[in-house]
Amino acid sequence: MKSLSVIILAFAAFIGVLCLLFAAGESEGLTYIYNVNDLQNMNNNLTENYELANDIDASATQTMDGGRGFLPVQ
Repeated sequence: MKSLSVIILAFAAFIGVLCLLFAAGESEGLTYIYNVNDLQNMNNNLTENYELANDIDASATQTMDGGRGFLPVQ
C-alpha cells in the first residue's frame, strides 16, 4: 500500500510540473493549437507564436470550405 502512495504522489508531482510548463508557455505569448479549428484559425494571425498542444484528428477537414477541405496556412 505504501508503494501505491508513492506512485500517486509521483504522478501528482508530474502533473504539477506539466501544469507549470503549460502556464510558462502561456506567459511567453504562445497560442496552443488543440483542434482543426484552432489550426485553421492560424490564418487570422500569422504573427502569433503557436504550439501544438496534442494530436489533431483532421478527418473532419474533408467537409470544410464547402467540401474543398482544409485551407492551407499561408
